[in-house]
Amino acid sequence: LGGPAKPYAGQTGFIKQLISRSQEIGEICYAFSPHAIDWQRQVVTGYTPGKKGWIKRSYPFPDVVYPRERSYSYSQLIMQIRKRFSALGVKFLNPVMVGKWNTYQILKNHPPLAGYLPDTKLLTAFDLVETMTKKYQAAYLKPVIGSKGQKIIRVSLNKPRPGYQYQYQTNKKSIRGTAENLSKLRRSLRGVMGKRAFLIQEPINLLTLNGHIADVRVIVQKNHTGRWLITGMGCRMGAKGSITSNISAGGQGYKLSTVLERHFPKKEQQAQIEQDIRFIALESAQVLEKSIGTAGEMGIDLGIDIHGKVWFIEANLRPARSLFRLIEEPDMRQQSIINPLLYSRYLAGFTGKEYDK
Repeated sequence: LGGPAKPYAGQTGFIKQLISRSQEIGEICYAFSPHAIDWQRQVVTGYTPGKKGWIKRSYPFPDVVYPRERSYSYSQLIMQIRKRFSALGVKFLNPVMVGKWNTYQILKNHPPLAGYLPDTKLLTAFDLVETMTKKYQAAYLKPVIGSKGQKIIRVSLNKPRPGYQYQYQTNKKSIRGTAENLSKLRRSLRGVMGKRAFLIQEPINLLTLNGHIADVRVIVQKNHTGRWLITGMGCRMGAKGSITSNISAGGQGYKLSTVLERHFPKKEQQAQIEQDIRFIALESAQVLEKSIGTAGEMGIDLGIDIHGKVWFIEANLRPARSLFRLIEEPDMRQQSIINPLLYSRYLAGFTGKEYDK
């Protein structure tokens, strides 16, 4: 967490806006931590923004909890809290975070989506690096649990010489190197990989803008109707020399139409690509929800290759909204804030035409 001015670090601004919008539509909304729950008295210590800082109050247990933790470190505590709240009838807007491997397995077993997934394997043995790079000339190693593009490694064959080239991002700094063989590559990557579980994935020849790789972020949410809808989408462009398009690592944003028009002059192909994007985003949200539990929003990351094929990359249960600011779409951002509040009404059983906005 951050200091007094930003107690919720990078999420402080979003939480302020969320609480402000909730007050506009007559909801009681407050922020609280997992350690601020009094189970015996059934109250929580919550905070709301005031003119001179955050105001601390005691609140009765909520009807709905909107989880915003982005870390897996509290997983055991979070699971205990969820179990106890659920026993009391408290609903959750989103399930606990799931890893990339579980996500891949769920979607791979759904035939309509299987063809949009890159070849992916759990890195159970480092020899798989040799197998995948021989097959595809390169491969991506990704932490099963992780976000913001951290610890993602690109490994490629060091042609015409024997061995490998590697690159990864850490603290907004790009690290590059070479290794003469698989054994030396493993030693070189030991520091960044640690004892984490990784998966290895086929590389996608993504579209680029001025030499920077780009992908698509789609925000899918539910509102007062309880049905999935697309709130907004845009393209994220990676920082110079980056192997990911993550905005937190210095990337930029572009409107999807701008990227499609630059690469695909035919309107028919642009329309087909956007249709594929919408299908994959909505279908993957529906399929994942059936396996991981009720969800109210997801950030679906997709890639478009140079031939116009759309690929599923990742699903994020705690999506950021910074892309909408970068592509100058304030209405999308505001709708992305109001939808979780409207869906919370739906979960709590408060529905009506007056909320049909």
